[in-house]
Amino acid sequence: MPKRFSLIIPTCNRPKGISRTIEFIMANTMKPFETIVVDQSDDDETEAIVKGLQGADMCIRYIRDRKKGLSRAKNIGIGSATGDILIFLDDDGYTGKDWLEEMARAFEDKRFDAGIVFGRVLPVYEEKNTSWEMPERWRYLLPAYDQGDRLERMAEDSLPGGGNTAIPREVFDRVGGYREELGVNFSKDAQLYGEDSEFALRVKKAGYDLVYNPGAILYHPVQMSRQNQGFLNRRLYAEGISQIYIHLAANRFSFISRARSLVTSLRVSCMFLIKALSMSRTEYSGETSFVKGVWAGCINYALLNKEM
Repeated sequence: MPKRFSLIIPTCNRPKGISRTIEFIMANTMKPFETIVVDQSDDDETEAIVKGLQGADMCIRYIRDRKKGLSRAKNIGIGSATGDILIFLDDDGYTGKDWLEEMARAFEDKRFDAGIVFGRVLPVYEEKNTSWEMPERWRYLLPAYDQGDRLERMAEDSLPGGGNTAIPREVFDRVGGYREELGVNFSKDAQLYGEDSEFALRVKKAGYDLVYNPGAILYHPVQMSRQNQGFLNRRLYAEGISQIYIHLAANRFSFISRARSLVTSLRVSCMFLIKALSMSRTEYSGETSFVKGVWAGCINYALLNKEM
């Protein structure tokens, strides 16, 4: 029996983006069994656009959520989906015509027991800041993810973002959904990221393969707001905090995990000092922000036992 694909698109205040995303999905050679839009927008513009696209040659379901939180939106989509494979797509990206066929191909490959399939993400610059360049190792923040042209298991240390991923329903039944204290949440001043990485670690621990599929391409516009040092510093600071929090949460905030967080903070600081002289100005500023974030996470969550 062919597998049924449920496409889940969380969205918040991006009516033009969601319109383009859905229109490109409608142009695919293979259609999802259902497309679920979980809308956390502040106004009704997105709702009008999505409902205007309903009734075409594709099943589109609309869910309005008055609260905020990317992980919350994903979990709502998971709870509403009826397909065998759940696919998550960013609300401002767009796909090639064979995107869904390529995503399905990874689940037919007998080499893998796929728990998550990550597609390729290619950045599209509609505007370019020619005076500043994102360092290669942080290009995933644009976002971008390109590991070559082979369908294969992912490297042990590779945990990309979740804006172009496919996950079997059985995986959620086994390991649970996304931690809702993690992920973008526009109702909070302080952000904890890494919900996709934390989820992927649970999937790996359960014995599944993480698979990279280069044929399932998402083209992702790069906003000018992401092309500057301020953005990089803010994200790396939050990432430092998030990494400490995820480690603590995975170990139930045990005394040992708190001690290890302190050791991690010291190790990260020492590595920074060793490499500092060989860094570019952009890298130095970014690494400084990351180290500050690691220490903030250690102090707030390991030492002061602050709760989210």
